Parts: sequence; structure tokens; C-alpha cells
Amino acid sequence: ELYLNNVKKNRTIFPFLAGTLIVSTMILLFVWSIIMRKIGKKKSFVIGNLCLIPTVIIILISESPMALLFVAAIMGANTVACGYIMPWAMLPECIDAFMLETGRRPVEIFYTFFFLGAKLVQALYAGVVQLALGASGYDSTRCEQPEAVQFALKILMGAVPGCVLVLSTICLYFYSIDDERAKEIQIQLKTLRDTSSPEKGLVNDSNKMDNESADVYL
Repeated sequence: ELYLNNVKKNRTIFPFLAGTLIVSTMILLFVWSIIMRKIGKKKSFVIGNLCLIPTVIIILISESPMALLFVAAIMGANTVACGYIMPWAMLPECIDAFMLETGRRPVEIFYTFFFLGAKLVQALYAGVVQLALGASGYDSTRCEQPEAVQFALKILMGAVPGCVLVLSTICLYFYSIDDERAKEIQIQLKTLRDTSSPEKGLVNDSNKMDNESADVYL
């Protein structure tokens, strides 16, 4: 909203733009869930990240037409939808890989770290936004803001997400668990469960105790 008010000088378009983003995200959640099953989670996540590039470019160009903001919202909705689906779909595969390596399955630690980590990053970024706006001279009581505020808003809305996009795409490129590897892990875990001997050991120990008890009784 601050970006629209101070950079685009439009105070009426925000509800329509926000509605476009929300509705598009809700629809694309189903679309990306289908795409994920077709081409895999890793590839889908990379494509979803790349959909943010037009949004970043449109935001950084102050003179871009207002109609392009709706295009930016729809393209950005792809990244938002992927951000909701893909990490939660990929996390169980990480847990399975960890179990295969260590023999332990700390599900609570993984999910807690992921959820709280995401909330912590969001809170830190909100603080960074406040500090950046304060340093640029933003005054909520004024209708007209300095040029430095407009520049700060473009950086916060465009450049910073763009840098995060590049970093996350690089991390995804080196992410080793694709769909084929996930299937291999599932097969290996199933093999370990089938060949493991805890239950057999318990049965043997139980039979041994029964035999000893029978000998004592006799």
C-alpha cells in the first residue's frame, strides 16, 4: 500500500490489486499442486520462483503502467502459491533422508524449526522495513514523502525480493533430493523396515523367557 501511495501516486487501486493477488493465489494453489505431481517438486519450485522476475521488474520501473501491476500480482501469486505448497511438501522428504542417514526421525524438531524460522524471518524483515523507512525520512503524517522514501520502497519491494529469489534458486539448484532420490529413499527405508530385526529379537526373547518359565514350572 505504501508503494502504491508514494511511488505510483494511486490511493484507490490497492483493494483491487490485493484482491487480484489473493484470488490468483487461491486458484494457483490447485494449479501448482497438479504441476508438482507432473514434473516434480524441485522443478516446480524453481519455475514458481522465476515467475517473480516480471513482478520485480515492474515494481522497479516507476513509470510502468498501472495495468501491469495486475500482471505483476498474478505472476507474483505463482511464487506465493509455490511458497505455500512446495516447502511443506518437500519437508517430509528431508525427514526421511535424515532418518536414513542417522536412524532417527525427529519430526517435531524439523517442523518446529521450519515454522518458527519462517516467522522469525518475517518479523526481522518487518523490522528492517521500518528501519529503512525511518532512515529515508518517512513521515506518516505527511501526504508527500521525500524521493528517498520512494527509492527505499522500490528497493524493499523489488530489489530485496529479487536477491532472495536468486539466493533461493541457487539453493534449489544444489538441493540433492529430487523426486527420483525421494523414491530411492522410500525404497531404502522400506527395505530397512522389512529386514530389521527388532520384532524378531523381541519374539525370540519372549520365546526364550517362556521356555525358561516352563522349565522352572516343571
